[in-house]
This record gives sequence, structure tokens and C-alpha cells, in this order.
Amino acid sequence: MQHPVTASWDSATYSASTKAISGTTAWNDYYGWAADETIILLFQSPVLFQMLPRHALTAEEADDLLTHLAQSGLRRL
Repeated sequence: MQHPVTASWDSATYSASTKAISGTTAWNDYYGWAADETIILLFQSPVLFQMLPRHALTAEEADDLLTHLAQSGLRRL
């Protein structure tokens, strides 16, 4: 990635923005999600995904995001 990304989320959506672009996606518009100790993946389709490196989040932010994902009803892949 060429530009820093600011990410935020709530119970209904995930948002990401840079100086050049921004977007918000409802959790139910995603195909699914996956996570391990190094990365969180938000799948837009079986082959297209957004990556969130865990080191870019505090432990509290990562826990909060994973809680929202688990509560969203979105399937874990």
C-alpha cells in the first residue's frame, strides 16, 4: 500500500480511507472473514479481500473488531 489507511468499524459497517479515497461497507455485504495472530481478512468474494495487519491495531482494537465480526452474522472462513 502506498498511503496510510485509517480504518473504523461499528456494529453495522467497516470503513477505510486514505487521502485519496474512502469507502464504507456493510458487514452483510462481505462474503466472509478470517483471522489469525498476524492478519485479519475481510473477503469481498472468494478471491478478493481486504487485509488488516494485526500489528497496525492495538490489542484492544483487534479484539473489538473481532467481536464486531463475530456478532455481525458474517461467516468465518
